[in-house]
Amino acid sequence: MSNEPKYSTFGGVATIDEAYRLLMHHLDEARNQCLVISHLRMTDDTDQARLIAKGWSGMEEMLGMVQVQVRQIAMRRVRT
Repeated sequence: MSNEPKYSTFGGVATIDEAYRLLMHHLDEARNQCLVISHLRMTDDTDQARLIAKGWSGMEEMLGMVQVQVRQIAMRRVRT
């Protein structure tokens, strides 16, 4: 088992800002990949493929809502 931390650090100290930045980055990447999968599924000309494409598009929207919630939680932390 590795002794390396499973989180990013700045000067050896974990920071909330870096964790937040990485979380938002990964959520953006996940949203983008959902849209790519949706687009690729739409190239199949079947009803099932179109339904699956809509599901991936819905996942992208849900991840967008998660981003909004994370941003709101982070803003509350900044205000207090």
